[in-house]
Amino acid sequence: MRAAGWGAVHAAGGDVAALIAAVRRQLAPADGPLLYVSGETVTGDLERALAASGSAVDRVVLYAAEPVAALPPAAVTGLRDATADAVLLYSPRTGADLGPADHRGRGSAVRRPGCVISACRRMWRRGSSAAFPGAPAPVAARPDEDAMVALALHAGQ
Repeated sequence: MRAAGWGAVHAAGGDVAALIAAVRRQLAPADGPLLYVSGETVTGDLERALAASGSAVDRVVLYAAEPVAALPPAAVTGLRDATADAVLLYSPRTGADLGPADHRGRGSAVRRPGCVISACRRMWRRGSSAAFPGAPAPVAARPDEDAMVALALHAGQ
């Protein structure tokens, strides 16, 4: 964003709660409306939380994540036969899509531990998941890519 000419660029720490807190700390409603660029499906309600603080939020949907009809054969084999060291799950929807029911042609239940991030935390901290019966899913220390990679590397040992 800086390279595109934006003057004030701040990182919020990876999840919607951190972003809401950062906006409330660093900006006042009188500073003007906020542009919220997001995917079609979001976790948390940034718009409502900031509106409650008096901020005007203009949301623009930039992309939508759509499930694929079928995974590549190597992915199906890795999930079904437990040849993958870990499965990284970045959303509750991904975890549900990889659960044992149906699979949309993806084979039998996943048998490797899932490494989870961000919004998955609440769902997966309850212990075992539908996708990984009997195995509690390890949760990344922070909701970011570096923490997910570190968790996956540890899971593969």
